[in-house]
Amino acid sequence: MTNKRSKISLLSKPKKRSKVRNFGKAMLILNLNLLTMYIGLLHTHSSVRYLVLIMLLIVIGKSLLGLVSKKPFEKIDNVFSLILLIVTHIQFLVGLILYFVSPRAGSERYFKFEHAFGMLLAVILITVARTTSKKMTDDSSKFKRLTYLNVLALVVILGTLLMGHLKIIGNTNM
Repeated sequence: MTNKRSKISLLSKPKKRSKVRNFGKAMLILNLNLLTMYIGLLHTHSSVRYLVLIMLLIVIGKSLLGLVSKKPFEKIDNVFSLILLIVTHIQFLVGLILYFVSPRAGSERYFKFEHAFGMLLAVILITVARTTSKKMTDDSSKFKRLTYLNVLALVVILGTLLMGHLKIIGNTNM
């Protein structure tokens, strides 16, 4: 009888090891979730960059065309610059999250300083181009402001990417 009671009492007591194992499993699941989030954000950041570059080229092209041909600043010009602003800010926010979540950003100088500063400068230039051109009344001044500041932002983006020895096309390890 004592053997049966001791077996029952041993089974009913919680083991300390099971709590440690459960904590370990919970940490493993948390790490897998963070890794999944990091990979998803990294792919998003790598994909949205193409939208930023395409929209930047469209806005520069339309602004340059409007400046050269003395066309009026139309609603579509305003819409394209707004889309560029939105896509750029989304890209910046995803990059900012990656800056703090990424294990690489803390260790590599390029991602910690040069890439972050260069892209922040490009976002500022694109934002200033949009906000200041929106307030202007003269159409040629709007086109001129959009052209110059967005070309400068494009030069900063490409220069920053080249500084880090990154391929612009086909590199998802950014």
